[in-house]
Amino acid sequence: MEWAQVVGRRVRALRLQREMTILDLAQEIERADGRPYSPSFVSRLERGWASPPLFAYITLARFFDVAPGELLGSEGVERPLSDAELTMVRAARNLLLSPEQAIVRLMAGGPGSGPRDGDA
Repeated sequence: MEWAQVVGRRVRALRLQREMTILDLAQEIERADGRPYSPSFVSRLERGWASPPLFAYITLARFFDVAPGELLGSEGVERPLSDAELTMVRAARNLLLSPEQAIVRLMAGGPGSGPRDGDA
């Protein structure tokens, strides 16, 4: 996996946690010359298709109130998924559930989440 994609996914996750659009984020962060980044640039960055200067990553880390190392670091990136995690992802995809929908169902203990009558 290309490193730009890893960092881009982190940026996207942080943006979505704040319920921001790409346009919102583009307007909040500034380039070295003081002008805002374009929404298309932010989109490319999130997909790993753009490689901004280190200054941009530091600006993003400050904006999201995370350490630059958290945004750019390797923690957890190379951790392989367990068989159980892969099974959960496949099941959610087969049910056409978004990650959010899958989490809600797991947390709510929806149908099929626990033992049925007669099971021991």
